[in-house]
Amino acid sequence: MVFLSFIAVVATVREVRLPFYYPVDIDHEIYFGQELSRGNLIWTVEFHDKLPIVQYLFFLPGMFGSARVWQLLSVAIILLSVAGATTGLLKLREVRQLPRELRAATCFFCGLIVVAPISILPDGISGIHGSAMSLWFLSSVLLLWWGEREGSITPVNLLRLGVVCVPGCMAVSIRPYFLPSLLVVGVFATLFRGHNWASSGAVARKLVSLMIFAASVAIGISVMNFLPYVTTGKTHVLWDGLQMLAADLNPTAVAKTLNPISFYMSPYSLMLPLLALLFFALLVVRAAGSAPGEVIASTFSIVGLFVAVAAKHWWSSYLILFLGPISLLLFFVLSGLFKFFSRTFPKTSRPSAHTLLIIAAISILVGLVGTAAVAFTGEERIQVSISETIRESAESRKETMMVITNIVAVDEQFLAPFDMYAHWKLNEPRHGFPHAANSGHILQGWWKSVPAVTAFAAPTSLAEYCDLLQFKAVTYVVLPIDSALIDCMTTHDSKYEIVTTENFPSGRSYTVFRTSP
Repeated sequence: MVFLSFIAVVATVREVRLPFYYPVDIDHEIYFGQELSRGNLIWTVEFHDKLPIVQYLFFLPGMFGSARVWQLLSVAIILLSVAGATTGLLKLREVRQLPRELRAATCFFCGLIVVAPISILPDGISGIHGSAMSLWFLSSVLLLWWGEREGSITPVNLLRLGVVCVPGCMAVSIRPYFLPSLLVVGVFATLFRGHNWASSGAVARKLVSLMIFAASVAIGISVMNFLPYVTTGKTHVLWDGLQMLAADLNPTAVAKTLNPISFYMSPYSLMLPLLALLFFALLVVRAAGSAPGEVIASTFSIVGLFVAVAAKHWWSSYLILFLGPISLLLFFVLSGLFKFFSRTFPKTSRPSAHTLLIIAAISILVGLVGTAAVAFTGEERIQVSISETIRESAESRKETMMVITNIVAVDEQFLAPFDMYAHWKLNEPRHGFPHAANSGHILQGWWKSVPAVTAFAAPTSLAEYCDLLQFKAVTYVVLPIDSALIDCMTTHDSKYEIVTTENFPSGRSYTVFRTSP
């Protein structure tokens, strides 16, 4: 276990020693958190392709205007959730059936498998995936614990079931991809984890528990996300926001989605070892005399998450989402493995449990490091180093800020269509324009099939985006020199005129437009 702790410390120090970096998505989240501090819920003024709970999470980072605040909040969510889940694992019957000296080590190992790789995989603690994954992990463990202690149908017992669903509802609200996985674990916990179906009143208890679980998830997600709209009388925007979320905002052909995913199925990835692990796990658990239901349910939670992601699109940072389900599967595999060895071998000839844990740790962490390395290879398989990614991201932010602060007065409006950092850093709203990532998607034609909405601006093409620019007539607009919007800003009937073009050593250039007097 000292070795595992050393791995975690080294990984964390590595993260801290790198220049301060966070994914550009966080600029979007901090901006909308800042909008909330102004009293603007998402979808009331501008569209954001997240459920509202993400905006609530970024209220403090937005109010303080700091990505560091989000990192601290993210670390707190991850560590508290994993600590709670690890404590919950200690209370499961699989652990109680192990020799006393193995109980804490097994649970600590599974918790470490969740925490340590977050400092290695893309985006790490700086993204939102780690928080969502750790909340799912906590809720899943609590659901399994509730399931094995299933008792009479009393208000207190059913209320307890609703409470253990809360972290899962938060996870699904942050990353809806977790919904199938949460449902798999919840259905298994309520129907198969507790008493035998043949026991007195079991059928009624299990069906009522299942209905309470389903209702808890539905009500929990609804209340967490939509209650502020009800209390402020802004429910009319919900339909437009939900319609947009349901639309295919990032259309990607199935084959293109699967290409980068199939690339992860390399000898250095966890995907193929996991398939072998599943087969091995079923054999071991069956040999140990245990039911394989927990292994099957854990596997289907991974499959459900994989299918949900593959149905949309794939980013390398999504690897973080799989840590919780993988750890849950490993927990049941290790429990079955140790139970098998304790029954098969005399105590004097059993393999050292700590040796087995260290071998497993090395294998899994090597797999995760290999997967992380592959993740930094794009669809064209061009290798991009971490330091290069950090440098380019930091340079781009700094350049846009320099252009704006050199040209735009403090009390003047500006819009940087493809940059969110300048907007939250300078406390400047985007005046109803789509956020930076969506602006790029619109110009690529990705929004051509989105539904018509009235609550916020949702241009579906380059032409409509140009019309919005002319209609809004923001005082200053800053565009990369190669932007497709340059042409519509320089037409003879444009409301804008060029102020200057700024060139930087990086090779990037920016053109500044001002509304004509």
